[in-house]
Amino acid sequence: MQQHDRIAPHKGRRLPRPDEEVVDQGLSFDIATLMGRRQLLRAFGLGSVTVGLAACGAGSGTGGGGTPSITRREPPPVSPEVHRITEQQCTIGENPLWDASEERLYWIDVAAGTIYRSTADGRELQSWNFPGGTLSSLALRDSGGAIVTAATGIHLYDFATGETDTVFELDGEPGAGFNDGKADRQGRFVTGLVDSTQLQASAGSPGLEHSMALYTVDRDLQVQRLADGFTASNGPCFSPDGTTLYWNDSWALRSYAFDYDPVLGRASNRRVLVDFTDPGAAAQPLPDGSTVDEEGCLWTAALYAGEIRRYTPDGTLDRVVPLPLRKPLGVAFGGPNMDILYVTTMGNAGFPGDPLPAVHLDGSVLAVHGLGVRGIPETRFAG
Repeated sequence: MQQHDRIAPHKGRRLPRPDEEVVDQGLSFDIATLMGRRQLLRAFGLGSVTVGLAACGAGSGTGGGGTPSITRREPPPVSPEVHRITEQQCTIGENPLWDASEERLYWIDVAAGTIYRSTADGRELQSWNFPGGTLSSLALRDSGGAIVTAATGIHLYDFATGETDTVFELDGEPGAGFNDGKADRQGRFVTGLVDSTQLQASAGSPGLEHSMALYTVDRDLQVQRLADGFTASNGPCFSPDGTTLYWNDSWALRSYAFDYDPVLGRASNRRVLVDFTDPGAAAQPLPDGSTVDEEGCLWTAALYAGEIRRYTPDGTLDRVVPLPLRKPLGVAFGGPNMDILYVTTMGNAGFPGDPLPAVHLDGSVLAVHGLGVRGIPETRFAG
């Protein structure tokens, strides 16, 4: 059995002031924006951490997309634990995906173009290098292999042979490339674009262009335009019944909800679910990867805030799970009981506008245990 890295709480130390920067074991956090004082002592160490679970009081959510107002409470008697499952670290760790039929966890390193697979606790680690050099998303196929996005294309990938078959290639959209993707409950694949020419500007800038589209790949491999008006699409996921589609625009600082027709694969009635704008934050949080639990709540990685946020379907901030690093990217429930939240993270990527120095856990894959909720197994792509 692999022995996981663990971070033990530090005892007998002076409690920092809210405005004081703390440096411990290579970790640097702005205390006022990361977590409450009592949670701080649980958040530092060497590789795994026991963390408190904060919750919002009634009325603290956005409802229609206002800036969340976080009300911290004392953690419950049993706090979640965070483990680093493997020593392998990514430059840009994305797309955690638990496959229930294989009982294996998949994730990708975007910059390296590498697909990883392991057991729930990080053993039996395998990897495949995509021939295109970079990857941005992956969903497994019913018929074997995967559907992936890479740069300007959507491809089918064969794990056994390494061969690829191009499904779709962008034409005439300078600076555009595919980003995050996922299968809907009926087995279609949805993905969206990011405009790299806009990423040099500050996230949330009023002058940003929102010209990127979202796409769906049907089971017959026909590609349809699903929606428009994005800058950096991220985190697509679906409600348990498949009738609500959630999608983040990281650079616009917003999480959106759509009505979704699971029969036709059409999205409508786009609305702002959460506005991540936080002028008082030491580093502006960005909504990145998301997933949904069996209760219908949305879990989103808050990049640069060092936390995972749980929202109710109306956009109310329900829980906050602080992490021992500041750059979470992707989230997915998995494990034999679907009760482990896996988190992929950013390493030393040199990402445009990255305001934070690297810490030694950056790029790790984390497993959060003890949240008291379960996820929903992801559907494979039926094409």
